[in-house]
Amino acid sequence: MMNDESVLFEMDGNRIEERYQIEEQLLDSVSRGDYREARRIYLLFREYKFAPRTKDIFRNEQNLMIVLSTMCRKILQYKNHIHPMYLDQASTRIAIQINETGTARELEELPKSILRRYCLLARSYTLKGYTPVVMQAINYITFHFTEDISLAHIAGKCNISKQYLSSIFKKETGLSVTDYLHDIRIKRALFLLNSTDYPMDIVAARCGYHNVNYFIRIFKRLRQQTPKQYSMKLGKKTLH
Repeated sequence: MMNDESVLFEMDGNRIEERYQIEEQLLDSVSRGDYREARRIYLLFREYKFAPRTKDIFRNEQNLMIVLSTMCRKILQYKNHIHPMYLDQASTRIAIQINETGTARELEELPKSILRRYCLLARSYTLKGYTPVVMQAINYITFHFTEDISLAHIAGKCNISKQYLSSIFKKETGLSVTDYLHDIRIKRALFLLNSTDYPMDIVAARCGYHNVNYFIRIFKRLRQQTPKQYSMKLGKKTLH
């Protein structure tokens, strides 16, 4: 027969096993970038009681937020293959936010902010499913898109022929290397047009285009409108 202590251990063990299963579901939803599902599972996760690490209840909650951020960061690193730079930027901002939290209300809102940020990373920068060479090419483009780079240049950085890179990149991403580069640049242009009042030549240059007319042509091809038309819809004055 099982004594009271062994029964208690079995009950606790089952509870811990359930919690770990919920954790896996939570991290899977973050990896998929599904913020709504992540929020739902997190509420289930919080139904489990955690042994306090300190006598300070507020500090215990902050520590739990650090654990949540760390788990999300690691799953995106190993499952989504997101570049460490993006993860480090996100985790650093979250750590500062956690340390600067001063009220119970702010602390209550922190999980939403943490999950939202990591889900956004998963949707925006995941490289899951790509071969290492394509991941390397994508990362190089992402961090050097303002420079004068070409298919041959990127292939050289990846130590493969441009013919092989062109073939495998198109197969895995659905875009040519050149089109992918334009997509990254125009997304940056959209950000600058939304957040700054830079004249068009500066916007173009900061997106890697040194010819304004070429920039306008690519922008129109990808967005079915010119940068000027896009800015006017934002209520901004005409760009020079």
